[in-house]
Amino acid sequence: MLFSVNSFGQKLIEKSISSRADQVILEFDVIDQIELFNAKADAEFSVLGEGRTYFPDFNLKELNGVVYLEENDQVSDEEAYSVDKVCSIEPNFTSYQVFIPEGKKLYISFIEGNFFAEDFKGELNLIAEDGIIKLNHMSNTVNIRLSSGSIYAQNIENTSIDAKTNLGSLITAPPLEGLSENKKHLMDTVGNGSKSLMIRTIMANIYLNVSKD
Repeated sequence: MLFSVNSFGQKLIEKSISSRADQVILEFDVIDQIELFNAKADAEFSVLGEGRTYFPDFNLKELNGVVYLEENDQVSDEEAYSVDKVCSIEPNFTSYQVFIPEGKKLYISFIEGNFFAEDFKGELNLIAEDGIIKLNHMSNTVNIRLSSGSIYAQNIENTSIDAKTNLGSLITAPPLEGLSENKKHLMDTVGNGSKSLMIRTIMANIYLNVSKD
């Protein structure tokens, strides 16, 4: 299903498919941000893309039991170039809202952008070069690799944590005993450890907030 809107200041495209696939792969180059949500329906995958200078252009499809979301080359809006080139503002990149049914294995990769997820029920595997990653009260396994930027994980509970940065900072609140002497590597268990959080960064900073409950 495809739905599109062209209104002043924003260009929206929504796509959705029905699928029983257990794995989802999202691949992007440079984006503005991704917001991740659980879908209300068990087999409904949907994506809302929003751009300002460019129409979002992406494919949402199922192939061999896997759902794929891939970004195509951006399609420019002729009106954006009708003004003097000297006065033109560089285009914003696309923002995505992604709705995934509960219990799926999700693999996301992008070069640059921001990522947000809260109360997501499913396995998250994310690889990015540069960006801000914000997670809140995740309910399953999380694996993140980020070269530069920052990772914020809040309300961590019942989780086995393995977080390491080469050149960035690693800060926990409250302080945890499993932090290494050089404060670059944390291995600790919060609560019963039924979930896992693995983070690897090169220059990115890591901020972990453990739930008091």
